[in-house]
Amino acid sequence: MKRKIFGFLLFSAFVFPAVMLSAAPAGFIIYADGEGFMISRGGKSSFHDIFTTDATGMEVFNGDNISTEKDTYLEIQLASSSNLVKVSENTTFLILSSDTKETTSINLTYGKLRAKVSQLVGNSNFNISGPSATAGVRGTDFGYDYVYPSETGEEDALTQVYCFEGSVEVSKLDKTEEEVKVIETVVINADQMVAIQLKEIARPMNATAITEEIEDFWEIHDFAGSLMNLTSPEHETSIEKTPQVTELQQPQPEEIAPAEKPMEKTPPSAEEKKQQQKILLKKQLNGLGVGLVISGLLV
Repeated sequence: MKRKIFGFLLFSAFVFPAVMLSAAPAGFIIYADGEGFMISRGGKSSFHDIFTTDATGMEVFNGDNISTEKDTYLEIQLASSSNLVKVSENTTFLILSSDTKETTSINLTYGKLRAKVSQLVGNSNFNISGPSATAGVRGTDFGYDYVYPSETGEEDALTQVYCFEGSVEVSKLDKTEEEVKVIETVVINADQMVAIQLKEIARPMNATAITEEIEDFWEIHDFAGSLMNLTSPEHETSIEKTPQVTELQQPQPEEIAPAEKPMEKTPPSAEEKKQQQKILLKKQLNGLGVGLVISGLLV
């Protein structure tokens, strides 16, 4: 078993050199629940304790090998899309995708995965591969299990591919250290599944109804995370911005208040004229030095 895993990793290093060295994230963790998970990247492994560290928003990269602990569930949103991968407990998988994001491949070593793929355009494709089969889709909701139902281990390894929506093309593989051959290919539709036992690899695949056990499991562990807006500035590598031009306000001339009009004089009445004449006469008499009071004129 160790020789097979080492051989696959060595093969991947040659076939996907750009993938292993890619600096662009392959996706982001949008949901994490449970104890913790391990990420192996560039020859170094790091454990992330969910109890002490919020993993939401954490980047995952092409070439990352991720393993979840018991009772630990993750959800990964693939870069530049709303496509999701739900990771079950006790699951180990490797992310292998091209720099152009046209091909996203996940190699499942052990455990259970579920994928919701809705945005594939042009030549884009998405697939999950395991020791016994490859499942490829263009737009669907499906799951892939590779587990050991008994204590005998790999001899009783069971592959199950099931489709909740859309359709899935399943290719059964015969892997040796020298080559990988496709033995058989079938297409399953919504509410169907196929099962492949490694010790009975030659038996033809037959589509059957999804088991109640599988439906109950994913009903309990359904998708629960919130999608990230991967088109926002913090997730864009380059954004051309048009400089904002502030329109300058021209100074407005101060408003000058209109000059107050002189008050129009009202012509004096006859009585006022009489009083003015008395005052004028008095001034003239004072100027002549006459200190007399002529009551008849001044009263």
